[in-house]
Amino acid sequence: ERAEVGLLTRNIVLQGSDESIKSGFGGHVMIMPGGTAHVEGIEFFRMGQRGLKARYPMHWHLVDRYGDKNAPGKGQYAKNNSIHHSHQRAIVVHGTSNVLVEGNVAYDIANHCYIPAEDGDEENNRFVRNLGMLVRSPDVTHYAFPGKKQDSSNQNEAKSSVFWMTNPNQTFLGNHAAGSLTGDGFLFDGRVVAPRKTAKFNKDFLFKDNVAHSNTRNPKNINNLVHYGAGVQNFGLSFDKVSHPKYAPKDDEIRAVVIQNFTAYKNASGGVWLESQREVLKDSILADHFVSAQFGGGGGCLDNVVIARNSANKLGEENAPGPKSRAKSVGLYLENGGGRLLSRNITFIGMDISTFGYNKTLQENQRIDWRFINVAEPVYQAK
Repeated sequence: ERAEVGLLTRNIVLQGSDESIKSGFGGHVMIMPGGTAHVEGIEFFRMGQRGLKARYPMHWHLVDRYGDKNAPGKGQYAKNNSIHHSHQRAIVVHGTSNVLVEGNVAYDIANHCYIPAEDGDEENNRFVRNLGMLVRSPDVTHYAFPGKKQDSSNQNEAKSSVFWMTNPNQTFLGNHAAGSLTGDGFLFDGRVVAPRKTAKFNKDFLFKDNVAHSNTRNPKNINNLVHYGAGVQNFGLSFDKVSHPKYAPKDDEIRAVVIQNFTAYKNASGGVWLESQREVLKDSILADHFVSAQFGGGGGCLDNVVIARNSANKLGEENAPGPKSRAKSVGLYLENGGGRLLSRNITFIGMDISTFGYNKTLQENQRIDWRFINVAEPVYQAK
């Protein structure tokens, strides 16, 4: 058993008033075009403004939305800060590129916690060794971005995640996503709203040494999802294909997305959700899940991955979602019409035929060097 440890106190404190506990109306810091921010060693307490757009504890706002050649976001940073008991998000990068967010701790956050790319034209932001814990979705009456349909959100607020973004052209190194009550650890959302500029998706994506665990499920919000069905939440990592027809590049224009050395465990629905063979999970570990890896849309790719049904970590077993016993867990699941699953060098620990759910037959040429520990190799068949 392991626990995340983060220091919330700092000598310099920015905080909302006691009245903000009920009103949800705290302070906020916004860096506007022409502004520069070097923020380090600050405690943001009861900050953000519930249900209001652009009112977050720490927020870069349109600093270089229109492609300033001087890259004004470069050199700006938020390092070694704490954000806790926030009324609205934690650190948001909007219409700004080349920002560094490093070594921050966020705890008890309403709405998405860390947002490296809010609209989709943000690129080359670096999120390094940040910790996020206890992320809550707001009540539908407090959505900052309500959609046209009843109880919907244009920013997927019912699925508030520890890391949420619309453009993966960022760097993620050594971050820990440790507990969203209704969302994912890392959610790469395919919806893009940025004007003028078409983002070049997956151009400079670096995702390495990140961890996601304890992303759970709040039954009250399961039916309030818009872009995703109720089953596509509470994963360690979800990677959605670009869904906006105006911005979606052609398949041959997308570089492979490599998710490297990722560790996911004890997430309510599963370890990873992938939707394309260009989304590659490599050198990673998935353990203690209802569904270890699930593939929708265009399938996915696994390379040198260990998938374990039962680890020695029994903490939280009484609150496990889905089947009461992990003996009924699913190792891999390929959705109807889910394309092909390409995989090699996969090690399954404690899994037999009952741990694989396919809505289409797993072809022999889709798997190379599969190994099974503590169980006989299953016979594959269509279900």
